[in-house]
Amino acid sequence: MTTPEFIEELLQEVEEAEEPGNLREGQVLHRSNDDMPLGVQVASVASAGHVFIYNTKTGDRSKTNRNMLEDQLKKVFPEDGSRVYTTVKPPFEPPRGTYMCLLHADNAEREHYDAMGLARCTKDDLASEYQVQRHMQTRHRMEWATIAEERDRAERDEERQFQRTLMAAVARVGEDRATASSVSPIIGTNRAGCAQCDKTFKSQAGMKLHVRLKHQEVTNAIRSD
Repeated sequence: MTTPEFIEELLQEVEEAEEPGNLREGQVLHRSNDDMPLGVQVASVASAGHVFIYNTKTGDRSKTNRNMLEDQLKKVFPEDGSRVYTTVKPPFEPPRGTYMCLLHADNAEREHYDAMGLARCTKDDLASEYQVQRHMQTRHRMEWATIAEERDRAERDEERQFQRTLMAAVARVGEDRATASSVSPIIGTNRAGCAQCDKTFKSQAGMKLHVRLKHQEVTNAIRSD
């Protein structure tokens, strides 16, 4: 149901959510000192506010700006026309995943990420590897870009190493062929050729056997003359 009356009813049942970001009203940004005698404090945070919305099928909770709330509540699933979001918490809990954020303290690369100065995250209930990637892209954009850049650099280095290894192998094959071709004329000088045809043989004995088997009639005719 997405009638204006029902949408208006949902708008009244919102649950306030914290503002994204680190700034809070009354937050002290700088305390006065000898170098800078005037302190700095956040007087107000200009925002329409954020509220929680829930996926009607999965129960997943997310935040949205109040200015976007009505548009979010009008969204429907194309397959059945039911509403995507509601401001009322569903009576069921969303399925809990087992995938951790890449920045989780228990991640196998955590020591490396600490050395890189990357932040930590406690998210450990993502449903799939795809959700991990989406979480990184939306919640940790800078860290995700840093990790992706390092991964791409490692792949390029690996590809260059593979190309160097391949070129070295090709060069060795070329050297082996060059060595073999330099030896072949010497072998060729020891070969015996048949006087009756174009065949050549590795030895005189082989050539003579060939003549007896293939050219015996010609040989006999020559002898009779």
